[in-house]
Amino acid sequence: MNVLAVDAGTTAVKCAVVDEAGVVHNTARIAFDRGSGTGTNPEHYWHTVARSLAIVTDTKMAVDAVTVTGQGDGLWTLGDNGEPAGDALEWNSTLAAEIVEQWEQDGAVAAHYARSATVLWPGTTAALWLWARKHNPQLVAATRTVFYAKDWINYCLCGEVATDITDATIPFLDIIGGNYDAHAFSLLGCEELASLMAPIVAAGTQIGTITKQAATATGLSQGTPVLMGSIDVVAMAQGVGVTCPGQAVAVLGTTAAAMAVTDSIDASGEPVGATLRIHHSEQRFLRVMGTSSGTSTLDWFLTQFYPSACDAHELFWADVHAAEPGVVMLPYLAGERAPFLAPQATGGFIGITSATKRADLARSVANAIVFSLRNCIEHATGAAPAEVILTGGGAASAIWCQLFADILGTTVTVDDRPHVACSGVAAIATGAGLVVPVERGCYEPRSDLSADFREFVEISHALEPIWKEMNRQ
Repeated sequence: MNVLAVDAGTTAVKCAVVDEAGVVHNTARIAFDRGSGTGTNPEHYWHTVARSLAIVTDTKMAVDAVTVTGQGDGLWTLGDNGEPAGDALEWNSTLAAEIVEQWEQDGAVAAHYARSATVLWPGTTAALWLWARKHNPQLVAATRTVFYAKDWINYCLCGEVATDITDATIPFLDIIGGNYDAHAFSLLGCEELASLMAPIVAAGTQIGTITKQAATATGLSQGTPVLMGSIDVVAMAQGVGVTCPGQAVAVLGTTAAAMAVTDSIDASGEPVGATLRIHHSEQRFLRVMGTSSGTSTLDWFLTQFYPSACDAHELFWADVHAAEPGVVMLPYLAGERAPFLAPQATGGFIGITSATKRADLARSVANAIVFSLRNCIEHATGAAPAEVILTGGGAASAIWCQLFADILGTTVTVDDRPHVACSGVAAIATGAGLVVPVERGCYEPRSDLSADFREFVEISHALEPIWKEMNRQ
């Protein structure tokens, strides 16, 4: 059985045909330009996916089914006419930061975490819905269905509305019962959303078939089954073989995230991170610590300090290697959601003097991105693990991989396949559970950056009360 898998990401769309043995054959990748507005045009997003699918289907390789994984959270809507009620707001939106702060003060964040083991952040559906109710009432009034990015793509492919348990987890799922939790809607002041959320179906369920219109746009055969997939972090974990309790994976991409599989949930302690239900019928969960900014922090720095350079990445890394230590960068350009909740956090450089050079700033940026990821790993697993698998776009760079090993202080195993999420969602949708054995590179620490990491964590914690006070003014 050949499955055409779609990975609908934040900055790019990927497609791949995965055969019954889990081998990837035809692939495509198209960057997605979301523009400079506050939201994302869903039609534009769909057209990017359709173009990617057309590249893959042009090879004439047989496709027996289609499945989709994608970015989670956010606010994706449909109106009465079957078209988007407005632009989509994505998981990394900071528009609803004040709402999350109010929830913290009211105790809603803690109460919700006690039931779900998932913290609330500005990019969650509930927070963005309340923001839209105040700032975009036209969207709220026009909305008849709320779902997620992958569900919008499925709707464009087959005309059916549904979501799965992994996407539905945040923020309204009864994580043990596996259905929407009426108490969660009430607690968060979103009672009207209870009747608008897409129905939950199990991964692998056929939700429809490719329509004539979608066939024309993508090159897929009309009538091809469309199978329910999952949120991207679950697909990535499956794709690298992290499926059992005790295993961990780190993703270095637009967002930086650490994930560990568990068969129980722990809602004790400070609210932080997310816990996703990953099986419809089994008590199996994925503990996720996803930062608000990953390599997007690097993108910002390159734009600001190498604005006209065609070889900006090369210049950046040359600067990193020529730099002197001493500057600490805080990468909270979009607030922070893990491993601590601070939607009002801001980025900054600490330790700048008249002798500071661009290279010193570059070094601090590279370190900060990985410091943040190590912090997430330790919170997701309880400690620095003996070994961790690194994947995502950054895993394709030997420089990033070595820096990650140095900062983590342990062996790093790298899975740099660019279509890991496609492989994972194909396995999830077909129930095959297959992961193709691959030769993975390993990186050992060459430098000890543990003191620098501790300094980064201490500065971040020290600034938390200041960020909160600044936001109140």
